[in-house]
Amino acid sequence: MTGDRSGLPELVDGVGERYELLGTGSKPCPSCGSTHTTVDALLALRAKHPEFTPQRVELITVYTATTTPRDYVGWP
Repeated sequence: MTGDRSGLPELVDGVGERYELLGTGSKPCPSCGSTHTTVDALLALRAKHPEFTPQRVELITVYTATTTPRDYVGWP
């Protein structure tokens, strides 16, 4: 996707025999997997306290693995 060389031989290797889609999964949230527990916590908080709305939140600090901002989301 972002490489600087063509991988056509690798791309067509196993066409019609190997289906990579069968080895994939799905994500419950459209965010980095490292943030899913935070999303779950916020949804649980909102379910328990309906008055908890974005308008009432000033700041949320999320602590996660050090590799998340460095390797997965691209910013601190």
